[in-house]
Amino acid sequence: MRFLYSRLRVHKPDTERDEDDSLSEQPLNPPRFFCRWLPMFLIVLLLTNAITLLGSLYWASWKELRMKTESPVAYAQIPQPLDTVWRRFWWNMTDHNTNGRQAHVDAIWRDIRPSHGYITMDRDLAKQRGWPESMGLPSNPEKGIYILEAYHYLHCLRVIRETFWEAVEKKPYTLSPGPHVDYCFDTLRQYIQCNADSTPLLTFGIFTAGNGQLHRCKDWSQLRDYATRHTACIRDGPEDVPMAGRFGLCDMGEDGIVDLAE
Repeated sequence: MRFLYSRLRVHKPDTERDEDDSLSEQPLNPPRFFCRWLPMFLIVLLLTNAITLLGSLYWASWKELRMKTESPVAYAQIPQPLDTVWRRFWWNMTDHNTNGRQAHVDAIWRDIRPSHGYITMDRDLAKQRGWPESMGLPSNPEKGIYILEAYHYLHCLRVIRETFWEAVEKKPYTLSPGPHVDYCFDTLRQYIQCNADSTPLLTFGIFTAGNGQLHRCKDWSQLRDYATRHTACIRDGPEDVPMAGRFGLCDMGEDGIVDLAE
């Protein structure tokens, strides 16, 4: 008969067993180095995340602001920004107190010289500034001819006004109503839409809306001076006068514009 034997358990003293149990129950303490630098590591991590977040927000806002303020390359503008001035608009500034045409008002309009806005610019410099190609100066093809936009609209207003009064008085037209006049109406419409002036005007229910109100304007005298410095020396003339015959006539820096009341 074969017998199976098993090893007898050896009973340790209670003190020894308690020591073993206490050793097995003790938690594993991390190294002192890790404990010392953990708070600083967490602080650095939080600061890094905060800086990254703030940097991202700043970059996004700066990029959006830049897109709003920067002009496209194809946008032509003069290098000299015009100062802001504050002027009041008066409906009777030229004393429209009677019906019909008035000689002194005609004189004010007749003195306006839209041709003062014709300027010349070196073609290479114009290209650097993003200006489009334009016709050349007859005496110097290396220079292009441009007209400052505000003066162009004054030209259109003069054409429209003169044509209107000639029609009312049944006089021969200086410029027959047609494509040119229609073009002036349409370009003024586009200009108004483009600028979308949101000034809330007072009104009395009659044609004096905004009478005497303050407006934010650009300094016209600075525009006049810029045109004078770069003048193309062109004079306005009837359409039957060739363009080449209008050059070489300088206006000595005068555009005939009556300044707006302050």
